[in-house]
Amino acid sequence: MELTTRFRSVARSHLSSRRRQLALFVVGLVMATSSAAGALYSATTSQSDTFAAGFISPASGFSAHSVTANSAQLVWTPPANFIPTNWTITQTTPTGSVSGSCAGSEPASGCSVTGLSPGTTYTWTISYFDGGWRAVASTSATPTSVSSSTQGTYTLSVPAHVTSFTFSLEGAGGGGGGGTGGIGGTSGTSATGTVTLPSSNSVTYFTVVVGGGGGPGDSLNGGSAGIGGTGCAGGTAGAAGGANNGGGGGGGAMTCLYLQGAPATSIVAVAGGNGGDGGGTDGPGTGGAGGRPTSTSGTVTYVVNLGTQSSNGGAGGGPGIGGASGSVVFGGNGLSLT
Repeated sequence: MELTTRFRSVARSHLSSRRRQLALFVVGLVMATSSAAGALYSATTSQSDTFAAGFISPASGFSAHSVTANSAQLVWTPPANFIPTNWTITQTTPTGSVSGSCAGSEPASGCSVTGLSPGTTYTWTISYFDGGWRAVASTSATPTSVSSSTQGTYTLSVPAHVTSFTFSLEGAGGGGGGGTGGIGGTSGTSATGTVTLPSSNSVTYFTVVVGGGGGPGDSLNGGSAGIGGTGCAGGTAGAAGGANNGGGGGGGAMTCLYLQGAPATSIVAVAGGNGGDGGGTDGPGTGGAGGRPTSTSGTVTYVVNLGTQSSNGGAGGGPGIGGASGSVVFGGNGLSLT
């Protein structure tokens, strides 16, 4: 009997101990749940803040247009769902100050950045502010200047989504006439301006032909014709000399730009210079004519905005000296000339 009573007492004591442990576990669980609830409440507040910031849209369509070797036009559409107190444009790559009209902070939808260096990739950020909120958009551009003054045919590559580039084209000079008193060939023509093209998801290729200069006449022979290329006329050879006069200089070739594979679709073409007459007492040999015509035709979708056009193309040769080749210079965003 005593043994049975003692066993029941030990059992009750053990059960009581288990109940206390269970009670402590429940209390701990409630405290942990309360702590987790606090963390959830904090996260909910953070999400609410994020939602409020997301309600402020950044500027849309922020991009660099009309990029030249030294400048770019930044354009964008201001946010429509709030009235900003102000905006700023910063240059983040490479880090530096912004020059030109983009240096201000007046509400606008476009401004120009100047003082850029060819071959450097620039990244700009536009930030709109409304109270304590800041909405950001960014864009990049690589101003490029590519050129050649060597006779030949090249490919100008315009990257995807680039919609304009600048150009400067010169026709080749004519060769100088041969013989005593030969007259140097006259210069070709030149043109500068901008080509506007439709935005494309792929690279747009143009063919560039740099015309060759006319060869010089000598005491007997006319100068060789300046070399042109497909869709871009060369010059004509100078006339042979006579007994007492030198040969005429050859005419310089045209310099041209057209869509690759479509030479009949001329975008810009400038003429070469005439060759100089040969000198002599019996009348000079006739100088070869420069490549023709001089034109800036453009197309419906590839528009030429002509800046200047003049007769200052490649230099004509002096007596007995060949004319200079034509030349091309293109400026834009990420262009290449190969």
